[in-house]
Amino acid sequence: MATIKLQRLKVNMPDEGRIIRIVWRDIANPLRDENGAILRTDQINPVTGILIPQYPEFAETVAIPNPAPTTQAEIDALITPALENVKIRAQVRADNIAARTSIKTFVNTLNVTDRIDFEGTVTLP
Repeated sequence: MATIKLQRLKVNMPDEGRIIRIVWRDIANPLRDENGAILRTDQINPVTGILIPQYPEFAETVAIPNPAPTTQAEIDALITPALENVKIRAQVRADNIAARTSIKTFVNTLNVTDRIDFEGTVTLP
């Protein structure tokens, strides 16, 4: 299994109602192009001078009860189901990226030759 590292972004206050949208990004597995090169933003990292990578985002909505949770334990209990959903989606994506080499080998093997897989007639049921 590939490692994921989910960073929660700032949550915006809803315009109305009690539904918030929480977004996490997987900073261990940046977005990549079809050749496997990391996609980058137009922002420069002041420490390295390199463009910052783009990261995939995973969002979930959460309904805030009335009264709103006030303790950290209550807040954690409220967002845990959303985080669990995001963890599953991020893990599937990371595992698929990790398997990319074997998948690419498989696809290349399929594409090596022009081959006819079937010729003839089929008896219909």
